[in-house]
Amino acid sequence: MHKKSYIHLLTACLLSLGLCGGHAAAGTPSLAMVADIEGRITLQHGDSSSELQFGDTLVEGDVLTIPDQARVVVVYFDRCSEWVLNKPDAVEILAPGPRSRKSGSLKPARKLPICDRPEEFKHLGSQVIGGVVMRGLPPQDIGVADDPAVASLRREAERDGASTTAILSLMLHDLKKQNLESAERYYVRLKRRHPEAGLVKEFAHYFADTQR
Repeated sequence: MHKKSYIHLLTACLLSLGLCGGHAAAGTPSLAMVADIEGRITLQHGDSSSELQFGDTLVEGDVLTIPDQARVVVVYFDRCSEWVLNKPDAVEILAPGPRSRKSGSLKPARKLPICDRPEEFKHLGSQVIGGVVMRGLPPQDIGVADDPAVASLRREAERDGASTTAILSLMLHDLKKQNLESAERYYVRLKRRHPEAGLVKEFAHYFADTQR
């Protein structure tokens, strides 16, 4: 198969919920993901509970129990909205947005220019797909400048104390665009902040040939 055909195949894979990796999305679709977290927060999912982790995806009906001095940032995929939850509360994840059991509806902190679901491509098997090494493929839209809102998010991500939301969003965005060199810079920073997070470990195979 021609190299260009592989590029088209890879793009289709990235946009098809990981079907090329043998893992199709199942069950309730995710509404949101944890884009940053501080402290120990409990996730109640149906009849089970666990400690919430950076990168966890959330579905309708999940409940976050937030203790004093803890903080979690949640990004909703459908509207690219960022919510910062930093008060002691039990917050239910609902389609319109998180809802506090103390005070009712909550307001988002901001709207993001990009927000990609990790499950869209995190289950692709490795850096080699159909015999082509992903790192060797040219980025999509090469030579095309970022949308102004994305460019602004990049400037935010370069500042000291940049939000983890910005760094995570740009890593996923650049992976979707097949720009691994740029995505890797953001990945390294995420790994420093959340080295044990499942999401960080699941994405490591994209950058496995770089020594740290």
